[in-house]
Amino acid sequence: MGDCCEQISFLENISSLEILNQDPRPTFILDLESDTGCDAVLEFAFLNTALKVQSSVLETLRGQRCDQCNDLDDARRGLSYEKFKSWSMRQDGDFNPDNNNSVSFGGLYWDQYTLRNRWRVVSSSSSKISEILARDGENEEYHFESQADSEGISRELRYAQYSKNAPVGILLCGTDGRILYANDVWLDLTQIKGEHLGLCCNTDWWALLVHPDHLDTVKDMWHRVLIDKVPVTFETRLKRETSQGRPMWILLSAYSRLNRDDTVETVVISVTDVSNQKFAEEVQRKRVEDAMEARRQQQNFIDVTSHEIRNPLMVVLQCSEEIGLMMKALEPDTQGGMITVPKKLIEDTIDGIETIEYCTMHQKHIIDDILTLSRADAGLLPLNPDKCQPLLVVKDTLKVFEREMNTYEIEFKFRIDDSFLLENLDCVELDAGRLSQMLINLISNAIKFTKGRPKRVITVSLCAFGVEATPSKSWALHYLPQINPREDNCYGKDWSADNAVFLHLNVQDTGRGLAKDEKKNLFERFCQASSDTHVQYGGSGLGLYICRTLAEMQGGRIGFNSEAGEGSIFGFYIKAKRCTTLDEEKRFPRPVPYRHPSSSHRNPKTPSVTVQQVPQDPADTPILDIMLVEDNLINQKVLRRQLESLGHRVIIANHGKQALEILQKTTFWKGNGDSGYRLNVILMDVEMPVMNGRVCVEHIRKLQNDGLICSHVPVVAVTGNARPEHVEQAKASGMDDVVVKPFRISDIAPLLLSVSKKFTKIV
Repeated sequence: MGDCCEQISFLENISSLEILNQDPRPTFILDLESDTGCDAVLEFAFLNTALKVQSSVLETLRGQRCDQCNDLDDARRGLSYEKFKSWSMRQDGDFNPDNNNSVSFGGLYWDQYTLRNRWRVVSSSSSKISEILARDGENEEYHFESQADSEGISRELRYAQYSKNAPVGILLCGTDGRILYANDVWLDLTQIKGEHLGLCCNTDWWALLVHPDHLDTVKDMWHRVLIDKVPVTFETRLKRETSQGRPMWILLSAYSRLNRDDTVETVVISVTDVSNQKFAEEVQRKRVEDAMEARRQQQNFIDVTSHEIRNPLMVVLQCSEEIGLMMKALEPDTQGGMITVPKKLIEDTIDGIETIEYCTMHQKHIIDDILTLSRADAGLLPLNPDKCQPLLVVKDTLKVFEREMNTYEIEFKFRIDDSFLLENLDCVELDAGRLSQMLINLISNAIKFTKGRPKRVITVSLCAFGVEATPSKSWALHYLPQINPREDNCYGKDWSADNAVFLHLNVQDTGRGLAKDEKKNLFERFCQASSDTHVQYGGSGLGLYICRTLAEMQGGRIGFNSEAGEGSIFGFYIKAKRCTTLDEEKRFPRPVPYRHPSSSHRNPKTPSVTVQQVPQDPADTPILDIMLVEDNLINQKVLRRQLESLGHRVIIANHGKQALEILQKTTFWKGNGDSGYRLNVILMDVEMPVMNGRVCVEHIRKLQNDGLICSHVPVVAVTGNARPEHVEQAKASGMDDVVVKPFRISDIAPLLLSVSKKFTKIV
C-alpha cells in the first residue's frame, strides 16, 4: 500500500484527484502492487464520488452487496484478481492497448488506458500509464519520459479544469462518435445522466437529443467536421423543452483536433443555450409579420374603399353632367315662355336622379361601415336598447329587399320557427337598429352570391331560446369564438337569466358556397373570402366583421356553414330582455335603416336611352368606334349613353375574356381585313371578374407579338385605385394611358381621340 499512497500523493500534486472526483461518471484506480494471487482481492487506490453513490456498480465490482459493507473502506475492496484478469489482459498483467478502447462491465463502458481527458480503469503497471503513475524511489527517470510529456500533461489538466468551469457546454468525441468527455453544462442542457455517458458509443446518441426535423442537419455537420476537417457553427433544436415549455435551441460549434499525421484525433464540440434568443427572435418576427399584415390589410382596405367610393362617385358626376346637358338642350316656347319637355327626356332625367340616389346611398353605407369600425375599435360604439316587437323589426327589414329580390328573380322566404312562438315574444328590449344592420349585411351578402346561380332561393329564419344554446342540428352552424371576451352584462346590470332570451336569425342561400381556403378569412376586418371576391361581388370587407362585433356586444355570437357549390348559411344570436308591455306609440313599426342598393343591384334589364343633344359640327368631333369593357351595369349604361351622345359608336364587353372574343371579329385581327368590325380604341376597366383589365391587355400585347393582331390596339385603362403604384402597374401591363375615377366625359373624350389618332386611322 505504500506505493499506492505515493501514487495518490503524486496525483494530488498534479491536481488530478480533484478532476477525477468531479467526474460525473464512475471512476476508479486499481492498486495492482498488492498480492495478485488467485484468491487475492484487489484494492481500489481511488474511488470518485460518482462511483461511491453507484451501489449497483460497486456490488458488481465487489461481488458483494454494499449494505453488507461495514464502512466505505470495506467497500473499496472486492474486485477479485480473476475477474480483473478476465478483462482482456496480457499474461504479464498489463492491459492490452491494442484491444478496443472500452470494455463492458457492470452495465457500463469503461476506458482502459485513456488518460487524456477522462480516466476510467487505470493500472499502475499499464504501459503508458505506468510512466505517469508509477513512482519508484530508485528510478526517478520513469516519472516522465521528457519535459515535453510533463508539459503536455499539464496542458491537458488545465484544459480539463477550464472545461469543467466553462459557462458553455463542452463535449469531446472520438472519431467513432463515442463520448469521451462532457462537462456539467452539457449534461445539464441535454439532461443525460453522467452514469449513462458510457452507453453513448456512437453518433446514434444524437437521435436521443436532437429534434427529428434537425437530425439530418446535425449528421451533415458531423460529416463536414470529421471528413472535411472544417469547423462548423449552426443552430439546432433539441427534443426537450425549456422549463417554460418552449422549444430548446442550442448554438453548436465543432472542430477537429488533429494528430501530427493530420488524422483526426478527437472532435471538440461546444454548445450554448440560445432558447431565450430564439424565443425573442420569434416574438420579434411575429410582431413584424403582424405589423406588415396589418399594413397590407389597411392598404388593401384603402384600395377597396377608394374603388368602392370612386365607382358611384363617377356615376354621380356623369349623371349630373348629363342632366345638365339635357336641361340646356331645352328651348322655351317663344309665345308663352313655357318649355315643352318630351316624355323621354323626363324619363331619362328621373332615371339619372335615381341613379344618383342609389350611388349616394352606396357611398353612405361604406362610410357608415368605416365609422362603425372606428367606434368599435375605440370602444365607443353605442347600444340603444328599447322596447320593440322583434317580429315587426325583422319583417320591416325584409321589406327593403323586395324590389331587389324581384329584379334578380330570387325566391325570398321568411320562416318563423316554433321556438319563437313557444317563447311568446311579443315584446323584448334590444337595439332594433343594430339588429336590422346585422340582418341587412347578411342578406346583402346572400344576394351577391345567389343572383347569378341557376337556383336562387334565400330563406330567413327567426328562432328564440330561453338559454344560450345552439339551434337544431339541421343548421349545423359553427359559431366563432369571441374576438375579445368580455364580462357578460350586455345592456345593464338588471338583466338576469330569468328575463333574458336569445334571438336567433339565420340567412340561408343557394349561392356558390365557399371553398375551404375562403373560409379562413371570413369575419376578419378588411378581408373577404378571396382576392377575387371584391372584383366579382364588390364590398369593402367590413360587413361580416361588423356583424361579429355587434353580435358579441349584444351578448351573442355569429357563425356559418358553407360548402362549395352547395350554398351557405350565416346566422347570429343576440341576447334580449323580455318585456310584458309595450307603449302604444311604439306598437307602430320602427323605421328601418335605409337599405343601400349598390350599383351591382340595379336592374340589368333597364333599357338604355340616347339623349339628343345640340348637334355638333362633325368636322370638330370625329366619330370613334369604341369598345367599352366594364362589368358594372350602371357604369356601362351611363358611359355608353354619354359616348353615344357625342356621336361615337360603342360596343359593350362585360369582362376581359369577352373583349378578346370581340377583338377577334374586328379589323385588327389577322385575316379579317375590311370585313371585320371597325375599332379605334378600347376603354377598359381594370378590376373585373372572369378576366381583369391588366390580364386582358397582356393577352392583347402577346397576340400582337405573335402576329395574330395586325397592328397596335389602343387601350385606355379606367381604375378606381388612385395610388401611383396602381397606375404604374396598369401602364406596365400594356395600357397606353390610365384614367382614374371619377372623371367627366368632357375629360376622357379628348384622351380617347388622342390615343386613337396615334395608332389608328379615323374615318
